[in-house]
Amino acid sequence: MPPPGSAQRPLSLRRTQQTEFETIGRDYWATGEREEAEEKATAFVNAFRRLGIDFDGIGIKEPCGGCRRREHKVAIGSISVAEAGDFAGKLNQALDLLGGYRAQQPCPD
Repeated sequence: MPPPGSAQRPLSLRRTQQTEFETIGRDYWATGEREEAEEKATAFVNAFRRLGIDFDGIGIKEPCGGCRRREHKVAIGSISVAEAGDFAGKLNQALDLLGGYRAQQPCPD
């Protein structure tokens, strides 16, 4: 750092070599682990949407470099108490229908 009151020389950048860079696509950002997380999170969201349940704050969390979590996580965000009650009702209704269907099917022996 120059002493106070002295003039600072301008930074000069010299190009020593021309580098050709290829254009990138979306796959540049995605890793195999990220793609797998996206596929599984998509299946998770779609399964719940089939039941009429949607998580507004859902997202994929990247692995944490500063902690012990080494894998991607699906974060569903926060839901209100009313949403929890609504979601529980929809899940229980679907499970009741499934239970009734299973009860009607003959046991495979």
